[in-house]
Amino acid sequence: MLRRTRIAGGVRRLAAVAWLLALVGCRGKAAPPASVGTLHVTDDAGRVVHVRAPVRRVLSLLPSLTETLVALGAAETLVGRTRYDTLQALRRLPDVGGGLDPSVETVLALRPQVVLGFASPHSPHASLAEVLARYGVPTLLFAIQDTADVFRSIAVIGRLVGRENEARALARRLRAAFDSVRRVVAERPRPRVAYLSGGTPPYTASNTTFLGQLLELAGGRNVFPVLERPWAPVSLEEVVRRRPEVLVLPTGSGVPDLASLRRAPGWRDLPAVRTGRVVWIDADLLHRPGPNLPRVAWALARALHPEATASAPAGR
Repeated sequence: MLRRTRIAGGVRRLAAVAWLLALVGCRGKAAPPASVGTLHVTDDAGRVVHVRAPVRRVLSLLPSLTETLVALGAAETLVGRTRYDTLQALRRLPDVGGGLDPSVETVLALRPQVVLGFASPHSPHASLAEVLARYGVPTLLFAIQDTADVFRSIAVIGRLVGRENEARALARRLRAAFDSVRRVVAERPRPRVAYLSGGTPPYTASNTTFLGQLLELAGGRNVFPVLERPWAPVSLEEVVRRRPEVLVLPTGSGVPDLASLRRAPGWRDLPAVRTGRVVWIDADLLHRPGPNLPRVAWALARALHPEATASAPAGR
């Protein structure tokens, strides 16, 4: 559930923290006009955002973008983290709270030159961007749905922090890794596979998402290639009707084990459950569209084609 109360509360408390704003150099005015030392970036919300260059202080509210900065060798630009940023190298950084409901006061105190957030009609980051803009802090909003968006976000962030060569190199590594997976599973039979996440009803991913695309890249046939929305709920009856041979589930509390699935009405009728072809992948890895997607692709390929991937290095 997206919580907007923290952001709204942050707005109401801004008057009470004038001393803090003075301390961090924010004057409550609109962002300064673009100048010679400014990057002009159009974000995924269609906003033209002006960021003073060189960018040395970044706050990312999306773990996937945080991991991209680390992969580019730009971890030193990060001034804070969310509670969902679990990399050991980031533990020393100040915690701003949740990615969707960060503490506004803490964000301002960290004096970021730019904040990276999520562009979505349902995301509170659009409201947060308006608040931060009043104090001269620009926000770039990203909408990362598919693998093309992943590569685009790498390029944008590389340009932002002056690591364009590193961004191109990272993109090449990701493409090479994807090509390696394709070669390994080429010409293999393509089992029917379903990714399911969440409660009742479960959510799944179409082929317009990075996860649906990775299911296909890894040698499977996504049983939900087309949905009304990229990520959408589906009924258990519809899952049973499509008869997935492999089931992909994220790890986490409340996720059933195989024994529970074999006792559950409906679930026990799935070919994947009857044959034990259910794979659990770390939720943080599975749901973050960033530089670790090759690890997801290999994990899926192992689940779909264990005989073809047996010799693949374990770290992949």
